[in-house]
Amino acid sequence: MTDEGEFPKSDGDILYDGDVNDYLLNKIAIAPYTGTGFNSTKTNQGNDEQDHELTAITDGISGKTYAVIEITGYSKAVDVSSSASYVQLKIQTKDVGGSYSDSMSYKTIIYTLDNSNVDVRTTQTVKWVHTLTADEKTNGIQVKVFSKSIVGAASASASASFTNIQTVLKLSN
Repeated sequence: MTDEGEFPKSDGDILYDGDVNDYLLNKIAIAPYTGTGFNSTKTNQGNDEQDHELTAITDGISGKTYAVIEITGYSKAVDVSSSASYVQLKIQTKDVGGSYSDSMSYKTIIYTLDNSNVDVRTTQTVKWVHTLTADEKTNGIQVKVFSKSIVGAASASASASFTNIQTVLKLSN
């Protein structure tokens, strides 16, 4: 049995209200990004990949364990006569002054099958939890977000697109 404020908890341990309040109050919300820097659009065959580097965070990172990245966006995939269309997102991180590496490799968030003749549109939030490295805790963290819109086969009516609505980075214990 762990006491209040002691972690990790195990099955059967008591989760005190102070634990919950501490968890909720110790998150740091960073100003959301609502720009168009990583919006992507593709019509006909091929892909369009776009990225945007969020503002580096160097203050308030001490004692934090996780970076939570939440990307809310509008996706569209249109498939007409044998041309699968889809949209993918990727997240890279680095310590300030370091090199980027994938925290979340490309993940497909919307997809249409060949010959399905569909028009799929959705707004959704992708939430990714990144464990901060020792260098990120010391030097700060920088995050780069990517979208890729892909159309499989040549078709003047097929398309795929991603539009950022809001991307938020939070630091958490």
